Amino acid sequence: MKNLIAVTVCLVLSIAIVIVPSFFYPSYEGVVAGTVGDFNQTVEMITSDVHKVYKLYQDQKLIGIIKDKTYMDEHLNTVYDKKYASMFPNTHISIASNMYLVEEMSSNVYTDVDAKIMQYLDDHSLYSIACKSISFSNEDEEYARIFVKSEEIYQEALQKYLSYFIDESTLEAIHEHQTISNLMEYGEMTMGFKINETIQIADAYASVGEIKTTEEEVLRYLSYGDNESLEYYTVEEGDTLASIGIQNYGLTVEQLMRINQDVITDVNQKLTPGTKLCVTYFTSPIDVYVYKQRLQKETLFYKTSVLEDNTVETGKTVVRQIGANGSKNVLYHETWVNGVLNAGQELSSVVTAAGQDEVIAIGKNSDLGIGSGNLAYPVEHPEIICEYGCYTGFESIDFINRYNRWGNVLAVDTGSIKEKGYTDELGNYVIIDHHNGYQSVYGHMYLPCSLEVDTIVRKGDVIGKIGMTGKATGPHLTFSIYKDDEPINACSTLMNCEDLN
Repeated sequence: MKNLIAVTVCLVLSIAIVIVPSFFYPSYEGVVAGTVGDFNQTVEMITSDVHKVYKLYQDQKLIGIIKDKTYMDEHLNTVYDKKYASMFPNTHISIASNMYLVEEMSSNVYTDVDAKIMQYLDDHSLYSIACKSISFSNEDEEYARIFVKSEEIYQEALQKYLSYFIDESTLEAIHEHQTISNLMEYGEMTMGFKINETIQIADAYASVGEIKTTEEEVLRYLSYGDNESLEYYTVEEGDTLASIGIQNYGLTVEQLMRINQDVITDVNQKLTPGTKLCVTYFTSPIDVYVYKQRLQKETLFYKTSVLEDNTVETGKTVVRQIGANGSKNVLYHETWVNGVLNAGQELSSVVTAAGQDEVIAIGKNSDLGIGSGNLAYPVEHPEIICEYGCYTGFESIDFINRYNRWGNVLAVDTGSIKEKGYTDELGNYVIIDHHNGYQSVYGHMYLPCSLEVDTIVRKGDVIGKIGMTGKATGPHLTFSIYKDDEPINACSTLMNCEDLN
């Protein structure tokens, strides 16, 4: 019995030795033996009071443990007032974006190195500014993000970028949801627009170097994104906007003016040799879709019928019915993306003048393919991007198809294929002899002409596709007319080019 009592007393004393100290001196899971952080902090004591500690991390590395969060907040306020308030007024700062605080409850009292940690932040400028983030998403996937000083700066830059493609009065009318009526006069009119991507604005923190602080910086990003490799062209004597565009990726005059607004203010502005012009078109992170209506007058070119007539001598031709062109008004719906025509669709058309086909009678086996001298256009939906003489020595006319950059190339008049081939200058080319003193030349075609030499073609026949072979930086057709082997301006003599520029 005495032995049992003795064992029991020993057991109770053993339990007391373990439990009592824990009661008066509570332990804390996570106490780190030795030193912690970059400042070699140690646990000075373990208290019975559990309190907050703040562990400061940089890129997942523990920098140190902050004792007094208020001290840190006051330090941030002081740094903001002294260093950042003038550039970023009415805001505040925080620690760098690659740093973070972890709040924990602890009974450990660590060495106080708050002042040293604040000095570390100062020495390495480890601060971020409260600002706005602008994120760009496509189908719910973010692909770009920038930081701006304020939402106002971003909105001003966005409106400026939109004004490159939409005039301010129309932009205001669209913002105010005003009804825009269909176009009733020749010309074009903007009907609406949309930005294809999702843009979100949120509060954020970023380092000074990451934040765009001016409208110009944000506009530069909206225009070119992160593209820093912009190309420039130095104006030479005799250059025109059209010639510069032709030599540089087929930029139009309008596009050159748009990306050089600080230099070019008028389409007829005289260019000063030595002036540097940007020839890199927008590489924007957003797509601005602009929807326009375009009303224009179009020529209905007459067709020619050739009939063999036994009453006509061999080798002779007789005009039985004189051809006459007609005209029509056509309304198009156009889609532009960042100022580049993307698609066009005919909405309606009205014939304003009926034409009359030409009828020619020929003698037996004597179709020589003689042209009328009244020229059609060499492409469908024609637009002239470089007129005759648009730069020194240029004796041709550059055409594009407004709605199909790789569209058909058409014979401008009846004739026969005289020559075809390839040169470094013209690329794939065709020469048609119209047997009336005129010859027409078609250059930069996509593929070699499939028609054989001496093949007779009629006005409007397809002889190939628009291309950019030879010395061409964009798809277009270089078209020339020769009379008695001398180049002439077709637009001033044989072809109505009004409103094609």
